Amino acid sequence: MRKSALLTSLATLTGGLLIASTAFAGPCGGPGGGPGGGSGWGGKDGPGGRGKHFERAIDAAELDPTTAEEVRAIYAAARDTHAPFREQMREAHDGLNELLAADPPDTAAVVAQGDAIGALLAQGQKMRVATLLQVRNAVTADEWARLSEALEHKKGRKHRGGGAE
Repeated sequence: MRKSALLTSLATLTGGLLIASTAFAGPCGGPGGGPGGGSGWGGKDGPGGRGKHFERAIDAAELDPTTAEEVRAIYAAARDTHAPFREQMREAHDGLNELLAADPPDTAAVVAQGDAIGALLAQGQKMRVATLLQVRNAVTADEWARLSEALEHKKGRKHRGGGAE
């Protein structure tokens, strides 16, 4: 009975980590995560892999052309700078999968790997916030409002929360 409860707990922990980390495969999120529209840094197109999504949001926000180029440059720099981090995340998840494939899995090792993934997720959030602040500081308040709206709308969050439209 105890072994069953332990395995159920491990499965729950792993499922939660995997769900949280798959969110990490999205871009660096709009106002709550960073430019790009998600909550992560995975993918080939930049922070989060939604380079086209971010481009559409910039176009929809009708930023001043000079500002738009500055925002694109910030986004490109974040994409390039954080490529090694995305690899670390993939390796951490691969390590977790290997640990879970063992028969029986080493509980302490699985929990330690979960802690390592959690630390990486926190590090990624800090990187997203830093990029978000760079973008916020590059635009006017009006441009920020339009860009935020475009990013939120593209993510399907425009009317989330049950408030009036």
